[in-house]
Amino acid sequence: MSHETNTTASTAQGARNTGTWLYIILTLTAALTAATAAQTSLLLTLPPWAMFMGWVAYFTRRPSAAEGFQTWVCTVLGLCVGAAAILAVPLLAPTLGSVAFPVVVLCVALPSFRHAAFRSSATCSVISLG
Repeated sequence: MSHETNTTASTAQGARNTGTWLYIILTLTAALTAATAAQTSLLLTLPPWAMFMGWVAYFTRRPSAAEGFQTWVCTVLGLCVGAAAILAVPLLAPTLGSVAFPVVVLCVALPSFRHAAFRSSATCSVISLG
């Protein structure tokens, strides 16, 4: 074998090892970040699912400060609409009976989030309604 062939093979092997280690490091970093964020949520008396919901909403868009702020606003608005919907169901139940829940869901789902100030944050708003 020529020296050039050996160099190419060892370079490819080195790149493969670097890629593997990078994957492992990134995976460990993401897992440690998730564990730390979940523990911080608990310490702040916030449910961890809310933190993960925000995390998913954030990464539905390009990660940047401006996009992150828009995502946060839409997530908070979605949580507020969801909370109002939860409060509306028992208020409407005496009048509408078992149809109260689907009526509230319909009323929440009808408005198009596409016409909101942050048009492409509809995913964030819908995630936060859950």
